[in-house]
Amino acid sequence: MGLNTLIASYRSSFWLNEKKWLIMAAYILRTNEIWLHTIPFHSINSEKAEVRFELSSMENSFRLVTRPISTILESDSNLTFTTLELGYNHTGPRGAKQLVDALRKNKTLTTLCFNYNQLGPEGTHYIADFLKDNTTLTILDLGDNEIGDLGAKYLADALKKNTSLINFDVKRNGIGNLGTQHLVNVLKNNMTLTTLYLTFNQIEDLGTQYLANALQNNKTLSLLDLANNGIRDEGALYLSHVLKNNTTLTTLSLTSNHIQDIGIQYLADSLQNNTTLTKLNLGKTCIETDAKQYLQDLLKRNNELNRHKQ
Repeated sequence: MGLNTLIASYRSSFWLNEKKWLIMAAYILRTNEIWLHTIPFHSINSEKAEVRFELSSMENSFRLVTRPISTILESDSNLTFTTLELGYNHTGPRGAKQLVDALRKNKTLTTLCFNYNQLGPEGTHYIADFLKDNTTLTILDLGDNEIGDLGAKYLADALKKNTSLINFDVKRNGIGNLGTQHLVNVLKNNMTLTTLYLTFNQIEDLGTQYLANALQNNKTLSLLDLANNGIRDEGALYLSHVLKNNTTLTTLSLTSNHIQDIGIQYLADSLQNNTTLTKLNLGKTCIETDAKQYLQDLLKRNNELNRHKQ
């Protein structure tokens, strides 16, 4: 049961207009507790405070706050939650710092969704510092956070020390060629990351070249999403060099890029002997008649290769 469900019945005219009471639902990060409490508008006054995500009966958006709650109890209980979804809260850098401070001693969290929070490079820096020492987080979603190239550098530095992250999502973050170079250099020696979402960034052909070079030595990445990145035929050529010898990548998405017939041919030729890639997404690219024939021939050869293996 989420905070929205808990507070829904208190959004009626009786509570808001007649009683004039503010009803709050709050998730307390440190103690892993959910509190539903009623406090009059004029009496929010206490010396004690806890970092928490809070939803009121007057609003539809969550806030990461430290405003005092008189009903919060002191607790030394250990945190046991494994998944924390805090997307679409627009917390900014300050919220990122508060979150990191609250989770610093946590040893159970494996999944953190912190997308759409306007982190910018500053907020990303706080998250990156947290990643350096964390040993439990396996899934991290930082999509749509205005990370940029500088934020990408912070994350890359953190991933050089992190040995637990498996699934990493940094889509829609304005990451360009330089930021891509920082991030993918980590892949050369990384032994844990299997899934990387770089969708809707600004990688283009140069960034794809950096990525392809890094993947030559990578032995763990199995899913790579490069949709909507301005990749053209030159970028497809760089990726084709990787696919000729890669034995771990099973899913590659190049949806909504500017790859034309020659780029499709590069990819098709590289996959003639590839036996690991099971899904290649080329939707909304610039495929014409000749490219469709390349792909049909590829599928035919692939089926024959699979029958031979069996």
